[in-house]
Amino acid sequence: MNPWSISIFVCFLLRKTMNELCIIKDEREREREREKCTPQLLV
Repeated sequence: MNPWSISIFVCFLLRKTMNELCIIKDEREREREREKCTPQLLV
C-alpha cells in the first residue's frame, strides 16, 4: 500500500466515525427535546 491510499483510507474511517458520532449525538438531542416537550404535551 502506498501512503496515498493509506491516507485516503484513514480519512474515510474518520469520516465514517464522525458520522456515527453525529448520529448518536442527534439522537441524544432528540431524546432531550422529547423530555422537554413531554410535560407540556401532558398538560
